[in-house]
Amino acid sequence: DTRFMLERLTVLFHDLQRGGTVLDTEFVSQVEEYDVKMQFALLGLHFTDGRNFFKLLDVDRNGSLAIDEFVMGCLRLKGGALLIDSNVLIQETKSMLQVTASENRKAMASLSRVVKDLREKVAKCAVAECADIF
Repeated sequence: DTRFMLERLTVLFHDLQRGGTVLDTEFVSQVEEYDVKMQFALLGLHFTDGRNFFKLLDVDRNGSLAIDEFVMGCLRLKGGALLIDSNVLIQETKSMLQVTASENRKAMASLSRVVKDLREKVAKCAVAECADIF
């Protein structure tokens, strides 16, 4: 079963590409064709959107798929083929969380600087006249 799957995926990849890799635009336009979609379906890989399918396979995020990335990605998704769209949502959510966490760290650092400045001004206020400080 796995050997057959590897052989079919290899043939399918060679049908999709022309120079050793397949670019995202080429991949999407080809997998949206009925006969190619049926080949994937016969292998147990069902998807509704070629672009999201590509995103799941393109693990290094370079906009192209090499044969190993394609085959391993398809094998990884085979068991959860009906969950492909959910997997895309999960990946996009993780990415958004990482961006949000980074922005929160920057905001906290900025807020920390403001608090430090205010503390220094309040400390000076105890020694000097406050009107000149603020």
